[in-house]
Amino acid sequence: MRSQPKSQSRKSLKGAFALFGMTFALGFSPVAFNLVVDPYQVISSKDRTTAINDLAEKSHYPLWKLAKYKHGAHDTVILGDSRARSLRDKYWHEAGLTKALNLAYGGGTIPEIYSTFKAIKNDGNIRRLIIGIQLRSFDEDHKGGMNRVPEAVKLLSNRFNYLKNWHVTKTSADIFKVENADAIDQVMRATQQFSMKANASELGKSGETPLKKLLEPKICFGCDLPEGLSSVPYIRTGAWTGQGRGHQYFRYYTEESLTNASLPEFYLSDWNAFSGSNSATLPKKFDRQVRKNGTADWRSFHESERYWSYLETIASWAKNRNVEVVFVVPPTIVEMQETIVKNGLAANSHQMRLRLSTLGKVLDLDFPNSLTADLGNFTDAYHFNSKVARAIVGEVITSLDEKFIVKKRKTAFDLKCNRKDGRKTNLKVTGNIHLTQGMNCRIWEAQS
Repeated sequence: MRSQPKSQSRKSLKGAFALFGMTFALGFSPVAFNLVVDPYQVISSKDRTTAINDLAEKSHYPLWKLAKYKHGAHDTVILGDSRARSLRDKYWHEAGLTKALNLAYGGGTIPEIYSTFKAIKNDGNIRRLIIGIQLRSFDEDHKGGMNRVPEAVKLLSNRFNYLKNWHVTKTSADIFKVENADAIDQVMRATQQFSMKANASELGKSGETPLKKLLEPKICFGCDLPEGLSSVPYIRTGAWTGQGRGHQYFRYYTEESLTNASLPEFYLSDWNAFSGSNSATLPKKFDRQVRKNGTADWRSFHESERYWSYLETIASWAKNRNVEVVFVVPPTIVEMQETIVKNGLAANSHQMRLRLSTLGKVLDLDFPNSLTADLGNFTDAYHFNSKVARAIVGEVITSLDEKFIVKKRKTAFDLKCNRKDGRKTNLKVTGNIHLTQGMNCRIWEAQS
């Protein structure tokens, strides 16, 4: 009789161990899964297609980008949002800056620029910071002050934290589905066939089953469509390039206009040659962005001094370390630029350029010119195409204090930042700020 409690005790102990083992296995399985898939390639390098890598990058931009950062391996770092992200690593490498690393993120904010800077500031090999910046980013309500960088830094500082992270597991599952699509499809087909056989319905006599019954999901799910059906034709609309909207908008500043104009008048002089918005002729996507997004961008806009202090801290660090800083104001289409003027922020836009130029060189592309007047150079009202991106990279490298021989591609768009055609191009704006005018860009910088 006494052996019975001992037997029950042993059974209880085995059950407890079994439950513990099952719990441990379930808890450890995401870790093992992430270790095998390694979506952000933190553990090892994976040979994956661009489309699959994009799944990981777009799921968590800072985590993907910072996983590629290696202390001491880079001399040039690019920071900013999706427009700076468009200046891809390979464009810098093609142009001759082979140690450049792009750490700009889709939807990036100034807090993310600052947090990324803090993560790399102790790297003594960094000689240049290229920062994509625009007026909209200076509002703290922009994207709610989002900052995804601290989480990325935390996950990358401890590999176990990375492997047990639920977001990483979700990304692993997404990548696993794509990489094993054929195998998963075969399993699903087999499962569907079994399910159909196991759940066959009694439909009644031939010709007496109503259509509503036949179309029930449990009956018609997986039905084969009739063969020989022609596909629905795809209606393709012609690509609208906006040819002919360009050169008449370019305006050279003169010493007289710079001396006599107030700040708003200085900026508005760009628009004296602009005949007004052509939004009525814009493609739907562009038009929607100009009318809706453009208005929303500037509604209750408030320029943050805290965000300016972040950039001032970066500039001070760079000056002490002899690191060159170049700000790039990315191009948008002229109608999008006009929304700044319509919302009474011309002075803010101009003052931003002057203030940035006290912190570093400013490569300004966002004003009416042949580049921003041609929709063929853009994928939407905000974003330029790869041809323009390569050209911007080339111009940035050309403008650097340390001179490089830029390997230009034959297909690159010529920004003509330093074009000289008989006009005076280097003008004093105010104090020691000078403006160098080109056909499609302007360079603002402080000169001693």
